[in-house]
This record gives sequence, C-alpha cells and structure tokens, in this order.
Amino acid sequence: MASARFLFSRLLTFTVLLVLISGCNLPIGGLDGLEDAVLFAAITGSDSNDCQTAETACRSIQRVVTVANELPVAIINIAAGTYDESEIPILYQSMTFTGEGAVVINRLPGPNPESNDHIFVSLPPAGGVVRFENLTIQGGEIGIRVGRGRLILNQVTLQDIRLNAVYANDLDVTANISISDSQIINNGDNPISAYGDGVYISIRNSEISGNNGTPIINRGANIELDGVAIFDNHATGGYPSAILNMGTDSTVTEGGIINITNSSIYNNTSTEASSDTIRNGGELLSMVNSTISGNDGNGLYAGRNSETALTHVTIANQPGAGLIALDVLDLRVNLTNSLLVYNGRDCELQTIYSDAPTTRITSLNNIDSDNTCREPQSEERAAWDFYPGVDSTLQVNGSGLPTHALLDDSPVIDSIPCAVGITTDQRGIARPQGANCDAGAYEREPILGEPPLAPTNTPLAILLETTPQETLPVLPTQIQASATPSPFVRFITSANCRYGPGTVYAVYLALPEGTKASLIGRNANSTWLQIKPDNEPKCWVSASAMESVGTISNLPVIPAPPTPTPTITATPTVSVQIPSAPQQLYFENLACNGQIYSLTLRWLDTSSNETGFRVYRDGALLATLGVNSTSHADAPPYGGPYTYSVEAFNTAGSSGQTSIIQAGCIP
Repeated sequence: MASARFLFSRLLTFTVLLVLISGCNLPIGGLDGLEDAVLFAAITGSDSNDCQTAETACRSIQRVVTVANELPVAIINIAAGTYDESEIPILYQSMTFTGEGAVVINRLPGPNPESNDHIFVSLPPAGGVVRFENLTIQGGEIGIRVGRGRLILNQVTLQDIRLNAVYANDLDVTANISISDSQIINNGDNPISAYGDGVYISIRNSEISGNNGTPIINRGANIELDGVAIFDNHATGGYPSAILNMGTDSTVTEGGIINITNSSIYNNTSTEASSDTIRNGGELLSMVNSTISGNDGNGLYAGRNSETALTHVTIANQPGAGLIALDVLDLRVNLTNSLLVYNGRDCELQTIYSDAPTTRITSLNNIDSDNTCREPQSEERAAWDFYPGVDSTLQVNGSGLPTHALLDDSPVIDSIPCAVGITTDQRGIARPQGANCDAGAYEREPILGEPPLAPTNTPLAILLETTPQETLPVLPTQIQASATPSPFVRFITSANCRYGPGTVYAVYLALPEGTKASLIGRNANSTWLQIKPDNEPKCWVSASAMESVGTISNLPVIPAPPTPTPTITATPTVSVQIPSAPQQLYFENLACNGQIYSLTLRWLDTSSNETGFRVYRDGALLATLGVNSTSHADAPPYGGPYTYSVEAFNTAGSSGQTSIIQAGCIP
C-alpha cells in the first residue's frame, strides 16, 4: 500500500509539473540549451516568468524548482522574504539554493499531504549535489528527506517542523549529507533520523537545541559530529535524551557508527525517570575532546554488541552514573585520559561473565572522584579518590562550546601522559601546557606571569599527601598507605626480564618500551626489581630500565635464587605476538572545495611491538608507515564516500583492521 501511495504521489507530482510548465508557456524542450543556469526567485516576482533574471524572477520556490529540474545544474538566488509554499516538487537534478538576505521557506498544508510532507532530494544514480545556503526552512511534516544523492546545508536553520528536520532511511541507495554552521531548533520528533548503512551524515559547528524527541537517532548509518552543541532538548518515551546509536537490527549489531569530536552535550531532559544521555548499541561510538554535563539520568550507556571509545572526555553533573557498561557479554569499552566527576556514581563497569575477555573494558589514565572508573578485573587500580579541582559550572571558557574549567590548583593539571595523536583540547588549546596532559576535555593554560611547572614523574597520589595536624598522632605509615597506590613501573626502554637480579641469570622474557607491570619486590640495594607482567610469571628487571609509580623503599627485599652454573646457557624462546589493532580513528584538517580535497587520518597506537602500519582506502593500500606512526595525509579523488582502514604489523603478522568512513567531497 505504501508503494502504491508513493507511486501515485510521483505521478501526481509529474502531472503538476507538466501543467505548470505548459501554463507558463515554457516547454521542456525550450531549456535544452541552458546549462549551469542561474535562476531567481523573489516575493515580487511572478510564476508566469522564466526565472532567468532578477527582473523575470519567479514568485514561488515550487516554480523555480520545476524549472531547475530540467537543467543539469542550476544556481537559485532567492531574494529576502518569506515564501509560503504548499508543495515543492521532488528535486531530481543538482541545484543550489542561496538566500540573499533573510529568506524563510515556510511549509504550509497543501492539496496532496503525502507529497507535501518533505522536501525530497532524489538525484540520479550517477550522482549530483543539492545545496541550501543562508536560509531558513520551517513548517511541514518533515524538513528535508534524502532518498539518494548528496545534500549540503550551510548556514541553514531548520525549525518548527512537526517531525524530523533531516530524514534519510533508504537501505538500497547512498545518501550523503553535510551540515555546517547551521541550527536545528524547536522541531518535533527526532530532528536527525538516519537508517541504513548507505547513509552518511556530517554535522560541523552547528547547534541542535530545543527539540522534542531524541535529537539524533542512528540506525546503522555513519554519523560524524565536530564542534556540535546538543542542548535543551526533551526526549519522550524510552529514548535517550541526546543520542541513540544502534545497528539496523535490534538484536545483532549491523552498522551504527558515530564519531564525536570537540562537542558539548548538556542540559537535555527526558520523560523517563531513569534515562541515558547517550545510549550506544551500535558498531562504534567514539568521543574525543568532548563534554557531557547536566543531563537527565546517566551520561553514557554502553550496551550489548557495541564498542565505545572515550578519549579526553569530561562527564560531569549527571544525577545517575557517568558511564555504564554492565552485565553484557559482547561489548567493548575503552576509557582513556578522561575526567568523570560530580556524578551520582562516576562509573559502573562490570565484567561478571567467566568467559568474557579481561580486556573488553579498559580504563587507562582516567581520573574520577569516587574511585569507580577502574574495571574490577584489572590488576592495576589507581587510588585517585580525591577532590579533583574542577569548576562545576559549565560555561564558555575563552572560546568554543561550554566546558568545565580546571581550578588553578587542581591536581588534575599535568597529571597524565598525553594520548598519541591528540594535540589540542576541546577548545583548540594546544596539549600539553605543562610537563604532561590534563585529564578530560579541558587543558588548563598557565596564568600570565605564572612560572611553568617543572617536569616531574612524581605520581599524583604522592603529590596529594598531607601533613597531619599537630594535635593528632603522627602515623606516617598509615598516611602513606592511604595516599600511595600499589607500586607499579613503566619501561622507559626495552629490557630483558630475567630469572634473577643480575645479568648472570638467564633471560626469561624480552619486554618493549612502554610496558607496565606490578612491582613485587626488590633486591637489597634496589638496583633490581621483581615485577609481574600481565599473564606472565614473576621475573627481574634492572631498575635503570624503568620509572616507578609508588614507593619502592617499602617493597619487601626478596632473596635472589641460586646463581646458575655456567652450563645453563639456554634461554627460552620468546614468540613474537601479533600487534594490537590501532584504535579511535578520526579525521582532521579536512578541506573540501573547488580547489582541493584533502584530509589527515589519525589513530591511537595501542600496540608496543609493531614494525609499522598499513593504511588503506576502499581496500587499496595507500601507504606503509614506520613504527609509532599515528597519522597519514591523503588527497583522495573528488567523490566518495571512502572507507579508510589502518592495521599494525610485525613479523608475526597483521592486526585486525580498524576502519572509518569519510563522507566524501563533491565540489
């Protein structure tokens, strides 16, 4: 029945087009000689005109679209004013709508509601572009529906639309949508709605606010947000208050990718008593340099079959949990360099299944205020648990979108190693500003005239030690135990781990630079330390190869094993492990115009034993890079979308590939 109604709508629209064209004495054949035409619309014009000059401008957008549909490419200049439109034909050809001043396209009920519920972009399979620039679209059932082709919105406001502002849900075609410097405000149900792995949406430097329903619902599509503010929206029913990311199937993940950078999601509400701001049940949700604050319920919920990667993210002021990943088998969460504070509970992370991989939830260099953001199965649990020195007020701090600033004396400042490839904070401030990076989305700049902080390897917990009051009994050992985490080490160079404290002992295991391990004990003069690497027995390493976190002098002195006789010369064979796959791919320095199409692909190097990296575009090898590489610049052909993939490799083989889709560029 739906197909029949759609066919009837198309036939009726085509009939209307023929009547309009014949009524205006402008036969279709009369346009054969016009290419790349400039057309005009003005409220002082007339639909009996040919639309080809400012003096012969058409009165309605409907009329000028009818003319543009008969041209290969058209540029439509719309004079200032409000255009009340009861019906706009389907956009079949490439065309650009440019508002000259304050232009409002006001959608009114028409004689054929089924064909009037949206501006419908359905371009030929060979491609094409529809652009809307510097204007407002309001009213109607759906703002713009993209069935096929590329849609570009620049400096556009979509407002007061009853249902979706932008809607794309065709599974068998490709819809490529770019939104920049725009507003999506005061609309009804789910303003951004995408369905199907052929749909790609990029939203940059834009505002999504005041809408009813979840602002972004993604079912299997690929969405990129950069510099986007999502705030003051009100979700209804069981949907999250800001973003829902799912596959095309509700039980098995099929697509659903959202990459969020430099964005703020705040003050969103829901009718549900216990809601989520973001709910991820899709293939991947990645957040870098972004803030979640002051929304209803929980900050982010990672559900079954999903992968969630958060790097330099601040989650604050959530009445529920900041981050939840509970009781779910097929799930991956990677929480890195993030700050979770002032939430009802900062984290709820649990791995309770006996057959679940111990690495499926990883937490590295994060700071929280209640010591909950460490995976319970992890052997390395930091004892942060302190007032983090964060300004609880969400506000614009210098420039950009609202963030949580760090107080001048915050122990978070310079507290963590910098993440590879992330060189700025959410506001564009360079990282680091001191010896190390700050956790979360905000990097605190030194106050003018303030002396720079000296580099230090002193662990944060030791910096926070306090002297007891004179009236209290001094118990140094108790203070040390409560303030200092369990000691562990990081390798500052590759080193051999031996069966005893000295080079006379055989090598058990070769460990690369960057390895972290728990400290077990030491020899009498602390020149050799006994460690326990992950999933390996205890062994001994020279202290000169490591930097320590924690107090070494309190470690027990462990007697050395008997010195081996000269006949013991063999060392165990150490097999080379396949490196782990790179993570958190994202794009920066993206340029798309008539002169250049270029980008830089960046990723997080999560392996410590790679020989190098291979970069692919749409399955074709682009480059082979050296060890510790984290970026590759590319100038792809105009078109797209493109799938970029990166893998690490060494003599043992290649890691799995990690991929990201770039929406493409059509000048």
